[in-house]
Amino acid sequence: MSSKNHTIGKYPCHTQEGDEPSIGPTIATRLPKGKHQTDELVLGFGNIVPRWAVIGGNTELQYYVKTDSFPSPAEAKIAGENLQKAAKEWNEIKFGITISQSPTKKDAHFDLVYQKNGVGSERTLARAFFPHEKEQDVIVFELAFKNPTMIKDIFLHELGHVLGLRHEFAITIEGRGAVNFGEKNPKSVMSYTFPPEIQKSDKEGIKAFYKEKNGHLIGTQPITDYTPTPRKIV
Repeated sequence: MSSKNHTIGKYPCHTQEGDEPSIGPTIATRLPKGKHQTDELVLGFGNIVPRWAVIGGNTELQYYVKTDSFPSPAEAKIAGENLQKAAKEWNEIKFGITISQSPTKKDAHFDLVYQKNGVGSERTLARAFFPHEKEQDVIVFELAFKNPTMIKDIFLHELGHVLGLRHEFAITIEGRGAVNFGEKNPKSVMSYTFPPEIQKSDKEGIKAFYKEKNGHLIGTQPITDYTPTPRKIV
């Protein structure tokens, strides 16, 4: 994965396997023909559709770069800068949620932390969380630093989870309350297409999603808003 000669067509992500979003590389070309030929913006978890509450026209999610978790300040800087680049792309959609770095840990809603790859995460690049999950972080794994040029793209996908989005094919593979919402697009940022890029359909879909009222049913599942709270200092 450290070479540009690698062809990455699919990311194995353990989002719904362990209830924690994550993304990791595999050297592959594409999903088998005949399976998941069209993708959609997919939402929902369990019996709800979790989402952040938009307060006063805009809610700010703040993260803190936990520098002491990284092998060096330089790597923490790389990760922090790339997370903010990814956040900027989501922020520019203007759907009611913005993500920014907090200078102090006490005001942050989640941390950006580093973790070594180990048993069960050998090929994992990053991991995130959904709005209804408390005291969670965005984790970037050591493997991601084998090719730092793709860290921003990885974070684009992970922040999609933070905002409430699931994998485009979660309906058929992962289940656990996944529901369709919006236009089909196999290149969605929430698919495993490499590199992850925010598509026009992603922009339109998340704007429509966040315009719906709290309690609005998508299928039989109500949109359930969560108000961000500062992460406990650990």
